[in-house]
Amino acid sequence: MHHTGFRRFIALAVFLAFGVTFALAQETATVKVRVGPPEAYIFVDGQPFAHRSQTITLNAGEHTIGVYNYGFVPQVQTVTLQPGKNPEIVARLEKVPGNVTGPWGRIQIEGNANDKAAVFLNEQKPDFFVGYVDEMNNEKIMGTQKLVVPVGTYQLIIVNPKETQPVFSQSIEVKNNQRVVVHVDSNTTSYHDWDKAGHKESLSRFHTGPNNARITVAPVTGTFATDKNDIKCGEPVTLTWTSTEAAEVTIAASPAMQVPLNGQRTDSPTQTTTYTFQAKGPGGIVTHTATVHVDQTVQTAMKASPEEVHYRRIDDKVIDPGNSTLTWTTQNAQAASIDPLGTVATNGDKTVAAQPKKTDVGPVDEMATYVLMAKNNCGGLDKTLAAIHITGTIEPLPVVPLASIFFPTAYPTEKRPEIGLLNGQNDLLKEAVAGFKRFLEYDPDAKLKLTAHTDHRSSDDFNMALSTRRGTIAKDALIALGVDEAKIIVVPEGETPQLDEAAVKPLEDAAGMHRKLTDELVHAYNRRVDIALVPTTKPVQDSKVEFPARGRKETKILESNKFQGLRAVEKASTPVGAPAAAGQQ
Repeated sequence: MHHTGFRRFIALAVFLAFGVTFALAQETATVKVRVGPPEAYIFVDGQPFAHRSQTITLNAGEHTIGVYNYGFVPQVQTVTLQPGKNPEIVARLEKVPGNVTGPWGRIQIEGNANDKAAVFLNEQKPDFFVGYVDEMNNEKIMGTQKLVVPVGTYQLIIVNPKETQPVFSQSIEVKNNQRVVVHVDSNTTSYHDWDKAGHKESLSRFHTGPNNARITVAPVTGTFATDKNDIKCGEPVTLTWTSTEAAEVTIAASPAMQVPLNGQRTDSPTQTTTYTFQAKGPGGIVTHTATVHVDQTVQTAMKASPEEVHYRRIDDKVIDPGNSTLTWTTQNAQAASIDPLGTVATNGDKTVAAQPKKTDVGPVDEMATYVLMAKNNCGGLDKTLAAIHITGTIEPLPVVPLASIFFPTAYPTEKRPEIGLLNGQNDLLKEAVAGFKRFLEYDPDAKLKLTAHTDHRSSDDFNMALSTRRGTIAKDALIALGVDEAKIIVVPEGETPQLDEAAVKPLEDAAGMHRKLTDELVHAYNRRVDIALVPTTKPVQDSKVEFPARGRKETKILESNKFQGLRAVEKASTPVGAPAAAGQQ
């Protein structure tokens, strides 16, 4: 059983191996590549593959087939090869026009090198291919194979067909009118005079004949320039370059970038940059540099106008904001900010209001500092500050001393409506108006509400008319003291509501008078006009109802329940409004 199992295992392995081999054979493809000129070299996927026209075998699938011969325009195509035989690929290369001029020297390859090995100069890439060893390994009278190149130093690279690693790679100096013999086996070189080097002014790029070949490599040339040598940060610079006979062109400025053989591009370096242009081909390497100096310096300027401002605040309302205008400029900046304002344009102006650190009542005397900071993408930074002197005040909410105004019995009369506001009561109005005018600075839309009352004696109609006259005379007095009529509201209420003894007693106690609450005193408390301050943002304030203390001259007139004579009232009154008509009493 053991030997039987082993035999089965061997049989299975052979079957699998055969199957794999069969499968691999089925995945290969053949294609005939016909080239012209006959010496052309076939490259497959960027690597040297075969010399001259060949039927080549590759794995089935996509491949890049290139045909190269120095002095001719290469043909490169991507094909998808099917298993088995594929249609023929024909590559007839066209000559590159023009001859090549010196000075030049020769490279001769000797030693045990594969005659069909591909030869590259400077890079192991198809565009740097110059031929194969058998075209440059002989120096005989009847048959010469020579590689003619411009004077200079080259990296000579030799790669066998179907291989990727070079069998030889060494830096070779080519001297004027010299034949440098490269001994591949010993990695040595020797120089010999080339007697026929200068017998012609120019040579064709590629020439073959019986037993001879000549490949003449054209020198690489290149120009490189920038439109500016000095720029500001963020300013563009234009790079312009040209090349001839180059296989590739790079511009290095960290990082290096491969560019077209001829062209132009715009760059915006953020620091002083040296651009290194390199045009490289089998005929040499040309290098140019250009330095662009980047000015990273940022300059800033800022001023405040005016430099000193006045600030005024009443309670929680700013009356005078203390405005100043900041004006700033920057140069060579891409971004700017002002502390404490935040991000701003690189140039501009902005009106700022004073914001003192002081918050309590009292005088203000502070310095406000604004710091402009500007920077660019190149690392440049600059700062400038502007200071504003803030002076002014923070004031409490104005006090409006509101006191109810009292009137003698039955005054003002219908016949003399301008008489009845006693001098002492008018003084209370003056104090109220002075406070009200200050309050209007805080609240321009505030009003004064006059609510007029009478005692309960007499009829409702009489009392309503009397309260109207009392409201009117108080209103006229306010107008005479400078209050806008539109800011006065008059509400006559007649004898309702009435203050009784129970309502008067706490008023007397609050005033500290403690007088005997007679009917006469209670009636006097009801002959009044109450004044209310009606703000737009604060609670309504009502006047203090405080009857004048006894001992004052006008208290007796105000307290009496009897109608006082006109002469006595007129003598103690401040006339308000138009005088009475002649003969009217």
